[in-house]
Order: sequence, then structure tokens, then C-alpha cells
Amino acid sequence: MAHGAVVVLVALVVGACATPPEPERGEELTAFLPEGQTLYLGLRVASAEALLDQVVASAGVESRRLESLLDQTDQIVASYGRSITGEPQMFFVASGRYGPRRAGLFMRLSRRWSRESTEIDGERYEYWLDRESGLQVSFLNATTMLAATENLAGGMVPRDRAQDRFLAPPEIIEQFDTGELSFFMPSPTRWLEDQVGALPFELPILDVRMAFDRGDNDDGERDIVGNVRLRSERDARAFTVVFRLMAMTIASEIGFDQPDLLERLSIERREDVVQFSGLQISDERMGRMIGGLLNR
Repeated sequence: MAHGAVVVLVALVVGACATPPEPERGEELTAFLPEGQTLYLGLRVASAEALLDQVVASAGVESRRLESLLDQTDQIVASYGRSITGEPQMFFVASGRYGPRRAGLFMRLSRRWSRESTEIDGERYEYWLDRESGLQVSFLNATTMLAATENLAGGMVPRDRAQDRFLAPPEIIEQFDTGELSFFMPSPTRWLEDQVGALPFELPILDVRMAFDRGDNDDGERDIVGNVRLRSERDARAFTVVFRLMAMTIASEIGFDQPDLLERLSIERREDVVQFSGLQISDERMGRMIGGLLNR
């Protein structure tokens, strides 16, 4: 489902390209995302074209079709989690310069798309449904597009009447807005349960935040900087001891050289937060990793 949704999303935006007015500043994009998801991410398109090219290629989309999408999109925020049925659930919010009327014509002329509607609290919300992938899409205006694998209408409800909407911490909103590529995991316990099933305990980790920025790197590598926030300073002291082993194991599994890791990985504790830095990753490697996730 996730792989098919990405393919359709790219094709849709490419087909919707036009030259409407410049984007207007509105409510934060994260306010459209559902709460309770495993992972949230923010991406500034201008600083990640090579990464997006690699992700789309890994997911099976022709990279040449990505150029129009990149030209029309400025920022993307997204969430990834599991639905009630246990299926992967993805929600995208894209900010850019889109042509909703042209997009509607594109969909009406395609047999894959159907016009659907649903009612929430007496209000009716309409969206487009791709019959093959199940992707749901709505252009709120010329600058904002929503897409989801299910329950898109939940993100269309005005914020003052919405329920179960993601309330991002202010620092995460700022990081998503200014950073090149950022990840926020609000519940590592939920992520672990997605991987191995229900746990008889809850991890003492409150959240994990990571940023992947190129900065002034001439080689194009992205610096990996992050922090793990724990329930107490005591938990942080204990976690610091095992975090190096955990980081080394995870990094080795995704292809980092072990001796290089030992030399470069920096870990320090500040009260109840464990910070890490020193590692780098290329867009090519990261693109393959994300593409592999989408193909699961």
C-alpha cells in the first residue's frame, strides 16, 4: 500500500502542476497530521532533491517525473504509523504551488479516480480516491495538498473543530520549518511494538528527535544530530551507558563501518536528555533506506 501510494502521489502532483499565485503563510502544516502516529518527518524540498530522487527511484517511480514535483513543492510533512487493522498508514501534507482545477480535470479523465465524500459532525468532506492504490487526495487550496492512505477527511476538518490532531511541540514545528530533513518519534515504545508486538513494559524514553543536514559539507554528506529525551535524569544516566552499544548495533546493520563509528560517534548527557552526533550519511544511502521502508 505504501509503495503504491507514493507512486500515485508523485504522478498526481506532476499532473496537477500549473502556475497559481505564490503560497500564502497559513496554519502550521503539522496541524493537519493525525496524532498517535509512530513517526513524523519534515522535509525542505530545495535542500533534498537528490534524496527525493533516490527515494522515488527506490520506490519504483521514474526519476524524470520527479522534476515537476520538485519545482512545485516547497515543503513536505508526513506521518507514518499503523491503522486499527494493523496496516501501514501514511499521511502527507505538501506546501507549494498547485493547480487544483487542473488536478480535478486530470482525475476526472482517469478511470482510476473516483470522487468520494464522507460526513463528520454534520459536515460533508469531498476527496479523490485512487481505486488501485487506495490513496485519498484533496487540494485544500492552490498551496496545500493533503494525501493519505486512509481517513483523509480527518485532516480536512477545521482545526478548531478537529479531534485527534497532532499537537507538535513548538521546537518541532520550528525544526520542521527550518531544517533540511527532520524526524520526530513521540513514542519509541509504540515504534518498538510496531516491530515486535505488544510489550509487557514501557520504555523510559519520552521521545527521539533527529536532524539530517548537509550544512557546509563539501562532500554532500549529511550530519546526523539527535537527542533522546528520558523520563528522569536517573533514567538518562542509565540509558547513556547502553545507548552507545545500541547506536553501534543499529548503525552497523544499516552499513556503517564499525571502526569509523567508534572514532566519530559522540554521546553526552544533559540532565534528562542524551545527545548524539558525529555520524554522517549520504543521500544515496538514506534514499535506499527510506525506499526500502516504503516497499515493505
